[in-house]
Amino acid sequence: MSSIQMLFVNGFAKEPINGAYAELFAGLSPEITSLNNGGWSIDHLEGYYRIWSIKEATRWSSHGICTSLDDTRSWMAALLVENNPDAEVYAIFLKPDELATDDQDKNLIGVIGTHKTDPIPELSYIFHPSAWGKGYATEALKEYSGNYFTLKSKFDQLTAWVDTENLPSIKVLRKCGFVEEKTEKGDYVIPWMEPQKRDSILFVMKNE
Repeated sequence: MSSIQMLFVNGFAKEPINGAYAELFAGLSPEITSLNNGGWSIDHLEGYYRIWSIKEATRWSSHGICTSLDDTRSWMAALLVENNPDAEVYAIFLKPDELATDDQDKNLIGVIGTHKTDPIPELSYIFHPSAWGKGYATEALKEYSGNYFTLKSKFDQLTAWVDTENLPSIKVLRKCGFVEEKTEKGDYVIPWMEPQKRDSILFVMKNE
């Protein structure tokens, strides 16, 4: 079996391609929740906190770690479709028959989606360190970007900003067909990095 299975409520799915397995569930409307299709919602709060409370996982985010469930709730609010109708966010889980617990949210290994859409959709993703180096990010992004413009036809491009020193993410974006458009010098700050003022690369995928 594959590591990624895209499960869309509109009925189409691509055959997954990699080694282990995970499921990505879409939160496409306020009516679709985790109760009927696993959609991204506040129900994933604890799983999201489990990832965002790890310094290693959040190293490249200017936000830094979430220190509590309340902090996490505020941070994830922009990803919820009731607050951002154009958001397209997916939770990534381990394969059900490989789970060590019956609590699905404890097996959430990552999140991928557009946290900003105005004026242009901006992509971000994060994975628990235990899921690194297994091809999950590449496979998830290939599936996500391969279907994004069908789900969000009003947009003609998908962007991603990445730190110039974040080589793993740069590699993933290039593998998935994103093209480097420009580099911004000192455009954001990460207090715990050296230097604190960071350079970032804009990657773009166009719907052509």
